[in-house]
Amino acid sequence: MITTKGPDRKGLVAAVSAAIARYGVNITNLQAVFKGGAEPGRNIMIYEVDIPADTDQKAFCCELRETAESLDLNISIQHRNIFETINRI
Repeated sequence: MITTKGPDRKGLVAAVSAAIARYGVNITNLQAVFKGGAEPGRNIMIYEVDIPADTDQKAFCCELRETAESLDLNISIQHRNIFETINRI
């Protein structure tokens, strides 16, 4: 599970999705909650992904963090079980 929080802008989903796709990772579900207004940092995007076993996970995570930083986003990368436990889905 990849979660981003931060201000909305054109191309946001495209930029994050492109970074994900460069590693052959598939987005299986995408959810967006846009709060906007006075607190744009409350906008949340949740990407559920399938990561191939042979993916260089360190490089993948590094690129995602760099992409998020360039978009002024906070990012969290977690195993689905951890995400669901923390968020009680």
